[in-house]
Amino acid sequence: MAQRRTKIEVLNEKISKVDSKIAACTEKIAALEDEKTALVAQLDEIRKAEKKAKEAAELKRLLKLMHKKDISVEDLEAMISREA
Repeated sequence: MAQRRTKIEVLNEKISKVDSKIAACTEKIAALEDEKTALVAQLDEIRKAEKKAKEAAELKRLLKLMHKKDISVEDLEAMISREA
């Protein structure tokens, strides 16, 4: 005749299964955190590139305006010095 498992054995087995599930979830969480970190780094790089592109566009606009108005860098520096 088969021996019945005691309630303690059944509960210990259930606890062990829950521990295994927790360990699997912990691994998934760690992997997701790593993925998030990589995505945040990519986002930071994109934002830096956008900022540089915006600055370059502004400098290009300023240069075009200076050429259009026939203003040299020295003239612009002098104008800014007088304003301050």
